Amino acid sequence: SFCILSLGVQSIQQTIAKQSNQKWTPDFHDKYCDAILAGGATFCVAVWLLYGHIQQHKLE
Repeated sequence: SFCILSLGVQSIQQTIAKQSNQKWTPDFHDKYCDAILAGGATFCVAVWLLYGHIQQHKLE
């Protein structure tokens, strides 16, 4: 949800930069938001799968 908000802020920043004839430069969130989200999602899925694997072996 933060990245969606970031996209809105990014477009506003680009519009302001165009109006003031300045070059818009991306910040940290613009550059790395998708990678951080993908990494976090991958980590959560990996932990969930590992937990399920451990629980399944406890039942045997």
